[in-house]
Amino acid sequence: NAEYMGDRRIDMLPHLLSGDLCSLWSAVDRYAVSVIWQLSPELEVTDVWYGRTIIRSRYKLHYELAEQIFNDELSFEQIVASVPELQNLSGDTLKKNADELIEAIKLLVNVASTIQDRRMAEGGLELEGLEVQVQFSDENRTQLQDLLPKKPLRMHETIAECMIFANHWVARYIFETFPDAACLRRHPAPRQEFFDELMECAKARDFNMETGSNKLLAQSLGRATDPRDPEVNRILRTLATRAMSNAMYFSTGSVSPDEYFHYGLALNLYTHFTSPIRRYADIIVHRLLLLALEHNNAAAKMEEDGGDSRVIGVFSNSELEVQCRHMNDQHRRAQHAQMASVAFFQAIFFYRSRDNEALSRVDAVVYGIRNNGLIVLVPRYGMKGAVYLKRKDDSAILWASGASVEWLPTSTAATMTRSANRISLTVHNPGLNQSQEYKLFDHVNVRIAAVDSVAHGLTCRMELVSGVVRHASPASTEQHAETTRAPGVHSLVDQVLQETETPQSQAKKDEGGAVDALLAEDPETVAVRRAALRQLHDPRSLYSAILRMRRRAVQ
Repeated sequence: NAEYMGDRRIDMLPHLLSGDLCSLWSAVDRYAVSVIWQLSPELEVTDVWYGRTIIRSRYKLHYELAEQIFNDELSFEQIVASVPELQNLSGDTLKKNADELIEAIKLLVNVASTIQDRRMAEGGLELEGLEVQVQFSDENRTQLQDLLPKKPLRMHETIAECMIFANHWVARYIFETFPDAACLRRHPAPRQEFFDELMECAKARDFNMETGSNKLLAQSLGRATDPRDPEVNRILRTLATRAMSNAMYFSTGSVSPDEYFHYGLALNLYTHFTSPIRRYADIIVHRLLLLALEHNNAAAKMEEDGGDSRVIGVFSNSELEVQCRHMNDQHRRAQHAQMASVAFFQAIFFYRSRDNEALSRVDAVVYGIRNNGLIVLVPRYGMKGAVYLKRKDDSAILWASGASVEWLPTSTAATMTRSANRISLTVHNPGLNQSQEYKLFDHVNVRIAAVDSVAHGLTCRMELVSGVVRHASPASTEQHAETTRAPGVHSLVDQVLQETETPQSQAKKDEGGAVDALLAEDPETVAVRRAALRQLHDPRSLYSAILRMRRRAVQ
């Protein structure tokens, strides 16, 4: 499959195919395999057709432009100036084509929104992802300028929902034709214990999280809002995302039918069909769909297989299952490569911004309490990390005094106590007799720095630079009515656009586990690790030589 790095996309296919012959260009004919629906005035499917087609796109629009047109943010003159296909037209023809374009965009959004609302009503989840865009100041992408959380648009959801709809209907067709050898994608329900952190966090605000089904979870997340602090719902959705299991490809002959469902999308059957230039699974599904059409039209060629006949070209169940396991492995590796790439650019950015307080000092929201510190979310950069309040050897605690902090030795009667949703610091001595408290959803200031590590090179670390700057709002005495879904919310739908609708749960679990381990290390464990690392990173080793080269490149 294609891989999405912080600064580029590594295509699965050569550029001649992925960027030209297999891509849609305006006024250019392209071969395709299509799903075409006939809808009633109530937007119910009355008929569906599958087959080979030729597509000629009339316009090629980027998401931001389509969003502006949909929102009526552009004048007629601005639309014409922004759409090259309109610029050679004039008079009534120009107005007619421009009006048709505007009407088509609004109709597409309306249809997709209705389809999405129905799917959400069945338990589809809006999960929060921390997607970061690496922004460069030059066309060659060599000058790192900023890190920006991905800004989702209504048009993202519109296109993604159409892709989900097509994937679902293709899954239905190939499963009906090849019930024991269809390549589908399932998303198992998460184990209930994985929701413990979400439920504990929600309880701190008196929100009740029902996790018995995807529908109950979606309704609970919709009610768990605080109009005074939108980060509350965002954090709860992030924790729900971390609880998710991995979506995976599978052969229908290897799994019980009651396990075919996709928990996150609330669909009984699902596959990947819409992006054959990005994922190999889609190529397999395209071939299966075409073979299914031939089979149902009595045009397929048959062969004997262990006394049974099967369509030539269709994988056996065992062959397809091997291929599915390989695709799952490759997909997981691509996700880890993407995360590592983003982490690398984050480290470079904060290394170069080490003297810029405006970039490195940011607001953070507490969403986890540990024995010796906090887990925080930084909305500005879409980052999560650990903030220590106690040294690993228990020799001192971090005390906030106004806009500054200092380490106070525990010998001065400085103590720290932790409960489920808060952590308290207390100092009893002649000069200072006070207490400080950090609760879930408190806002604090942190400084993000790139720290050079013998084990990992440059990595990002967070440190507290001031105490609570904004306390969590008082816990609600009643839950708010379920909010109307608004455009621009990160969700599984948005991830379809990057051709990876998996909730990235394994990656988030790995990240969360690393943070937990970091905060839980005791002095003995640290000493053992350091001894091992001293042997591994001997200055004469090849690894040390590569590390030195990397540092010189960064500088």
